[in-house]
Amino acid sequence: MAESYFDTDEFYNASREANYVKVADIARNIAWTTDTQWGELQITINLSKPEKDPRAIAAAAKKKADDPYIDPATGRTRPCPLCVCDADLECGYARKIPIGGETWGMWYSPYAYYNEHCIAMSWEHRPMHIDRAAFECLLDFVDLFPSYFIGSNADIPIVGGSILSHDHFQGGRHTFPMEVAPVVETFDMSVFPSVEAGIVKWPLSVVRLRSVDRAELAAAARRVFDNAVDRKGYITGGVGGQWAGEAFGPDWSLPNARAYLEGCAGCGMYDWCTEMAMLDGLARSEDVRERVVYNNLLGTFSEDFSCYAYQNPPACANPRYPWHTLPCCVGNVPRVLEDFKNRMYAISSDGRTLLVNHYIAST
Repeated sequence: MAESYFDTDEFYNASREANYVKVADIARNIAWTTDTQWGELQITINLSKPEKDPRAIAAAAKKKADDPYIDPATGRTRPCPLCVCDADLECGYARKIPIGGETWGMWYSPYAYYNEHCIAMSWEHRPMHIDRAAFECLLDFVDLFPSYFIGSNADIPIVGGSILSHDHFQGGRHTFPMEVAPVVETFDMSVFPSVEAGIVKWPLSVVRLRSVDRAELAAAARRVFDNAVDRKGYITGGVGGQWAGEAFGPDWSLPNARAYLEGCAGCGMYDWCTEMAMLDGLARSEDVRERVVYNNLLGTFSEDFSCYAYQNPPACANPRYPWHTLPCCVGNVPRVLEDFKNRMYAISSDGRTLLVNHYIAST
């Protein structure tokens, strides 16, 4: 494995010794594993720091910098919890790293969720914005620190969500179960020679793409998306037409009366469209997302939202019902519909262009 940009062992141990990492508080966390048909899963309960209320997250995203934040690690005040400054470098709390062609800061979380829980934050105070540039930053980070993983929270207020007022990522020295879950079926992507592709044994639908070529990896991800839309998706935007396993079927296998098309699958397609739009910025992803909302998700509920359908086959006269033994769609579909307003506009990765994703009246 390639060497890290700097010695993370030394940096982490120094942060522990300085009490920037709250070892005693972290010791209160509860964690255990359990064997399942998908392998060993991890369960954690973080008792060192309470989860955030989504209303507080949304309010913090709009907060002005005139109300300083007291950092629990250093006791210093800062404009927001993630604003890094030269004083943090001088005391050893933070270090500079180059990602995305910019200078970012990095420190270890005072209240860790996993081993060597680190946070990388932009030196400039700016809101979180997930786009192609964010993906480039993530890949730059793992190039700098090959023994660490890195990821991003969604840029929307959700339960347990992250700070939205400052652009940042979170990572660390930890292996999640999905990373080591086996591939149960490979599929051909020979048009992208460097890409290995397979379906992962996991309780959710997971495709794993591996490559050393960033451009080919992004192109392969787009090809998987296009296949799901063009050959396995319905004109309504519905996906997952097979009753067996509530799954995608072979290409062009699109039954009408016997289609499954669960409402939550439409929610998943909505989120997938969002990720693809952020990855490569193509308008096609926005067009598909609009089709999913207007023709699949809105059709799940009755006009007064008092009843809904769990499955949504195109040729079906079954009535909607007020409740279902698996009521996941009741909360999931409204969650997506509420989020739609956040996707009407976007900013290009260079920050210079306003993108209009959906033509809806707004102010």
